[in-house]
Amino acid sequence: MIEIPHSQKSGLGITASHQLTSWLREQNLSLACTTYQTNRLFFISGQANGRLKVHERLFDKPMGLYGLGENLYMTSRYQLWHFSNLLRNGEHYRQCDRLYVPRTAYTTGDVNAHEVVVDDSQNIIFVNTDFSCLATLSPDYSFVPLWQPPFISQLVAQDRCHLNSLGQGDQLGLTNGVTFNDLFFQGNEIRYNGQTLAMLNGINTSTLTEDAFISI
Repeated sequence: MIEIPHSQKSGLGITASHQLTSWLREQNLSLACTTYQTNRLFFISGQANGRLKVHERLFDKPMGLYGLGENLYMTSRYQLWHFSNLLRNGEHYRQCDRLYVPRTAYTTGDVNAHEVVVDDSQNIIFVNTDFSCLATLSPDYSFVPLWQPPFISQLVAQDRCHLNSLGQGDQLGLTNGVTFNDLFFQGNEIRYNGQTLAMLNGINTSTLTEDAFISI
């Protein structure tokens, strides 16, 4: 993690929808998001004065971000980061009720990791895009593969299908602006723009409805 000294900070302009600040306050929530184009992790919330409160930190190519309880998990170019909140209920730090600090950075190497989740057994699972598989962490290796599409014959760093997302539970995740209406269903395949996004064993995908998907 890199924090830029104030004297070196460049101007950062942020615009938002007119009602975003008031909506954040009404819902009593904040947003966390990453942007690999500018290498930033953002925390965004509303203030009583009607202005946005924005915190940013620099990471090398931050990508997937997953929240679980008081913890956050984030993929980046070479590491998978684990953050945890230090504040107890009722505590504040600089008017904020959450203070996420980096606890662990797992080195995966440059595998072009995208989305990340934590399963019911507390295993960290991430999309290893370069090796076209879902993977987990290992103390001995950069990663351990868990699953790969049946049409991927070898685990090689060639980004053969640009696997970049995963679903958890009873819903399938859609990312990069893809919507249900963009999809084409054929047999057990879910296709988009001429490419196979997923193959569901034993399921006729034409029976799927929009409720089976979630945007992530």
